[in-house]
Amino acid sequence: MKNQIYEDYTKALINTFFKYSWLKEDTNNDRKNKLIKNKNDQLSNNQSNQNNSLRIFPFEIKEGITEIERIVSEKRAWLESKIASFSADPGKERTYGEGEYALLWGRRVPILPRVGAPGVLLTLEGMILSARADDPKKRAAVLEAFYRKEVQTETEKLLPFITAMTGLSPTSITVRKMARRWGTCYHREGTVHLSLSLAEYPPECLSYVLLHELLHLRYPDHGSGFHAALDRFMPENRAVAAELNRMRRLSYGAWADPPEDDPPKNDPL
Repeated sequence: MKNQIYEDYTKALINTFFKYSWLKEDTNNDRKNKLIKNKNDQLSNNQSNQNNSLRIFPFEIKEGITEIERIVSEKRAWLESKIASFSADPGKERTYGEGEYALLWGRRVPILPRVGAPGVLLTLEGMILSARADDPKKRAAVLEAFYRKEVQTETEKLLPFITAMTGLSPTSITVRKMARRWGTCYHREGTVHLSLSLAEYPPECLSYVLLHELLHLRYPDHGSGFHAALDRFMPENRAVAAELNRMRRLSYGAWADPPEDDPPKNDPL
């Protein structure tokens, strides 16, 4: 079982994070299968195939853990998210239509597509997602606009409380689509940007991210002062951050797979 897990993790590692790296034996024979960076962004001829995909390299563990296994252990959470994304059906594209789900504040809600005036309406049956045409891109745009408004509304409720608690207030807060970050802070300008995707996760995740970014107005880096303040104002911040990352990993494919614990349709959302 352990070997299979490492094989899966290593496959994800090689095929993504180290796509342009290659493996070769250490010249001093200290470690086999040592990972080194190929500065020319090329794969060694004897370690690749025609379609530029990499095979799983056999690991020979004799004395201690190999370099790959060390990296696999360090990147476990990241690799889990990649493996989850690989497990999704590559031939299935999201349509934001019937049979799919939207994430909203930590819940998976059935999507009920409609053609009409753009908007979102939450009902006991699910989320009515209406666009002017039966087009996945138009429905996606409507859902993003809905998420943006949700995050903006909740942020406006949270901000006075966090400002009173910390004495920190931004010059502006913008909610936008962000590819890799939950939020950013430009401390010199006093501006904060939040990801609209935060509407997908439990409300405490937004509280954590907002507090995190506001603290950067006083502490630009993640030094000891920053973490001391974060611990003081939100003692459970590490647990919330872990939950946010856990939910992020689980969100891969969540729009397609029916949840096992869906509430009865007559239950409120």
